[in-house]
Parts: sequence; C-alpha cells; structure tokens
Amino acid sequence: MAKIIINRKGQYRNRLRGIKVLIDGQEVGSVKNDSSEEFTVSSGFHEVQCKIDWCSCKPLQVNVNEGEVKILKLESGMKYYNVLTIIAIVVIALGFIYPRIAHRDLPDWWYYGQFVYFGFVLLYLIYFLSIARDKYLSLNEDRSSIFNS
Repeated sequence: MAKIIINRKGQYRNRLRGIKVLIDGQEVGSVKNDSSEEFTVSSGFHEVQCKIDWCSCKPLQVNVNEGEVKILKLESGMKYYNVLTIIAIVVIALGFIYPRIAHRDLPDWWYYGQFVYFGFVLLYLIYFLSIARDKYLSLNEDRSSIFNS
C-alpha cells in the first residue's frame, strides 16, 4: 500500500479548526493545526483536496507507486494576510500614540489613508472568501522533505 502524508503548517488563522481532507472525492479525515496526518491509499493516481467550510484548495493530482510515500504541504493561500495585519496594527497604534506624543491632531489625510487601507484589506478578505475561495488553502507536494520518495 502507498501513503499520502499531509503536513499542515501552524498558523494563527484557523488554528482551532481541523481542515477536511478529501481523496478522490471521499472525506478521509482532517488535519489539525501544526500537525501531520497519514492516509493509506492504493497505488496510482489520486486527487487530493482540502476544505474548510466553503473554502478549499485546488485539487492536486498525485501519483503514488506501491510502497511509496508522498508528503504534501498544506498552508494558507492568503500569502499577504500577516503583512496586512501587522501594517493595520501599526496604523491603528500610530493613530492613538502620535496625537498624545506630538500634542496635535493627526492631519486629515491620515484618516483618508486609513479608510483606503482598511477598504483594501476588507476587499482582500472578501476576495478570498468569495471569488477565490478555491485558493483560500494551498496544497502542494513538499519537495523540501527528505522523506518524500
């Protein structure tokens, strides 16, 4: 028998929830945050997909030979989410700290800039929860693993 191992990277987003694993359209289990799950499959081609609610990854075609182990890497497809979150925290903090240190109000352009920035962040989130919901997760063969045969 062949095996498919799915390694889920530990991430803040969705950390409390398991992500469902489908192999050839059948739900075979789930992967918790920062963990790995092993699934025994027959040799040959298999379609692997991961889902969380209505969001998922694109199906990945995997060819597994008899006795072979394929290691797949599961992570978020929202590559810029962490950067956008850090910038948002800095922008909010500066909005509170600057007026107290400088003893003056923030310029009007600051508020317009915040409005535009947070509008962009909101559109980014809406994009991945609607139009690109099949790109919310990323599932790829883990070529960096020395155990991938």
